Amino acid sequence: MSLSINQNIMAMNSYRNLSVTQGGLAKSLEKLSSGFRINRAADDAAGLAISEGLRSQVGGNRQAVRNAQDGISLVQTAEGALNEVHSILQRMRVLAVQGATDSNSPDARANINTELSQLQQELDRIGKVTNFNGTNLLDGSASGNQALKFQVGANGTENDRITVDLKDCDVTHVAKFNIEAPVSKVAKASADGLTKGKYTLNIEGKTLEFELKDGKLTKADISKALEDAMKKANFEGYIAGGDQEVTNAAPVELSKKPAAGTYKFTIGGVEHTLDVKAGDAEQSSIIDRINAQLKGTGYDLTYDKATKLITLKADDNVKDVQKDFKLEVPATVVDTTGAAGPKTATVFEGKIGINHGKGFKFEVEDGKITFSRADGKNMEVKLDHSMVKAADAAPGTGDKAVELKALTSTGAVLANVSDYTENVTNAYLTVKDHDSAQKLIDVLDGKIRSVSTARSNLGAIQNRFEHTITNLNVAVENLAASESRIRDTDMAQEMMQFTRNQILSQAGTSMLAQANQVPQGVLSLLR
Repeated sequence: MSLSINQNIMAMNSYRNLSVTQGGLAKSLEKLSSGFRINRAADDAAGLAISEGLRSQVGGNRQAVRNAQDGISLVQTAEGALNEVHSILQRMRVLAVQGATDSNSPDARANINTELSQLQQELDRIGKVTNFNGTNLLDGSASGNQALKFQVGANGTENDRITVDLKDCDVTHVAKFNIEAPVSKVAKASADGLTKGKYTLNIEGKTLEFELKDGKLTKADISKALEDAMKKANFEGYIAGGDQEVTNAAPVELSKKPAAGTYKFTIGGVEHTLDVKAGDAEQSSIIDRINAQLKGTGYDLTYDKATKLITLKADDNVKDVQKDFKLEVPATVVDTTGAAGPKTATVFEGKIGINHGKGFKFEVEDGKITFSRADGKNMEVKLDHSMVKAADAAPGTGDKAVELKALTSTGAVLANVSDYTENVTNAYLTVKDHDSAQKLIDVLDGKIRSVSTARSNLGAIQNRFEHTITNLNVAVENLAASESRIRDTDMAQEMMQFTRNQILSQAGTSMLAQANQVPQGVLSLLR
């Protein structure tokens, strides 16, 4: 063994081991004091990524529990109000039974009618003022496209929400005791057509703005203005006019002499092909020959030589079906920019029709714009013309179309085009004689059943929320346990490691001191 004083290898070794021990001791202290095994990505990169994902799920599910609890509170608010509605209807029925007997004098029946009127007004008031956090619950507004959606999951999928449709809880409708007579005409619409000016429509909650210019307005002018505005506003699923039609956006120059090859038109997955030889008839007639193959399918394909546009139309038999279509032609066909295509060029493709239950159609005829939903339900259409808001559309049945007619600078009249009802206000709300009281009893029985159904639905929704909360709490518990196993400190194991490092630190410090004394032995050789 050599003796030297410039390099103390034993001291260096002791120092290195002591440094490692001190580093481990510092990490143990950090884990024990924070409670986390992973305090930074370097501690466990993969574990950190996994635990952060689990943590987001836990946080999202905990908020979803609170959302579901809010849903229960909302449902309880609506159900509590309906409970009082039930009580009022039961009282009104008692009064109707009382008024049905002819032992009552006209004055007595008049007094009963007075109380019935007051109760009816209270029903209407309850329907209009019952709300939860500013959202009206019993006026029919929280239904259809405006139904209330509750996020009850940590993710953004459709399965992570519960939709509460309160269409059966419209107390303002329950408060009406009207005689409804079917009417086949549009009420309160003047004979004037659309006028020039700026119009703002709110269709199903989406804003559409368009302007009609000076001059005589034609059907094409109005349709073009509406369609341009819809494209600008990114409306989806609408059809312009009575016939569904799609025209390609860019003109296509079809050569007079067609190229030899196969022309293929595909719609809804069904191919219609036409093999053409060189020198055959001009190409526009080939479009006609392809169209001949479409006979009986409900579709019509045409080519306009003047505008160089291809148009595909669909009749009413396919109005509720959306299909993809594509027209492929040989390569000699080029677009108007002069760019030649490949061996086969697609010159026309897209979708035609609207999915059942989605989208809407508009028609312009005789100075009127008619909107109708594809699924036959009522549309919500609001108009603002020259800063004057239009009246609400009357309730109706049938195809549930909404007509905008006589759009003047002072506003517009909105009404259902067909089969809506004309109301005689509160015609049933009387016990003036035995027969009217009997009719009122029948009407009240129907309203009581309606409210019972609504309350039953609310009870079912509340039970669903409660089961959702239970399931979410179980998920939170299990996810939190998984995240804890990855990220949290095992205190017993870490305390064992801390004790070991603490002892090693003390021993290392002592040995470093001893190693530093080893060079002192060299002095004995120098004496």
